[in-house]
Amino acid sequence: MLHPAPGLLERHAIAELARLYESQNKLDEAVAAYRQAAALAKDPVEYRLRIAELYSRRQKLDLALAEYEAIQAKYPDDRRFYGTLAQTYEQVGKDRVRVSGARGRPATDT
Repeated sequence: MLHPAPGLLERHAIAELARLYESQNKLDEAVAAYRQAAALAKDPVEYRLRIAELYSRRQKLDLALAEYEAIQAKYPDDRRFYGTLAQTYEQVGKDRVRVSGARGRPATDT
């Protein structure tokens, strides 16, 4: 009999709860649930990205940007979010920031 990894079922249940909250437009509850799921995950980036996307969709761009920057600081080689990070910078008026082509990391023009 196969046994799931510790926390796997709990993480999936919490993620489902987050999606339910999201579908009901309960942003704070969805964010809290995604944070709990991220805390249980080996690779929390997917949940953290979802949090940033929720903030962005609801025009809470400073919170979205803070989340993307926190992901970037902890997982600098993960390229899944650099396009949306650049778009968020643009939306908040930080148009002097660009995505560097070589490493895919945001960098400022000097």
